[in-house]
Amino acid sequence: KERNIEILFLPPGTTQLQKLFSAYLIQYEHLYILLRSLSAWLATLGGGYFYCSDFASALCLARQQRNLAMLMGDETTADRCTLNEAFNYIHFGFFAMARTKILQVRESAVKRRDESTLRMAQTASVFMRRVKRVVRYAKKRK
Repeated sequence: KERNIEILFLPPGTTQLQKLFSAYLIQYEHLYILLRSLSAWLATLGGGYFYCSDFASALCLARQQRNLAMLMGDETTADRCTLNEAFNYIHFGFFAMARTKILQVRESAVKRRDESTLRMAQTASVFMRRVKRVVRYAKKRK
């Protein structure tokens, strides 16, 4: 004899602990969204200052964005902010400081196996070599 059996799955009852966890999770997510928005704001503002050749302000904003990324535990973004610092140093003509920053990013990217950031660091190195070459050439012509 065949029987049809219907099975009804009901969600488990919620406990006070689950409500507390959910509340903390929502607060954490809200904070994370705010910090991400702040990071995007700093990046946009820094890019604007860089474009306008206000390298001191752009450098300050890159540092603030890197500190924020480290606070959030985002090493990839922190490394990319360090590369932004390096580009500012290149434009200032502080090639030794830029090289140090680029090497720091390379080392960090290799540890994390972050190919994208590693390529960005390599591009920064090439750019720095080319700017140095142009600076040397300009000094010889004077």
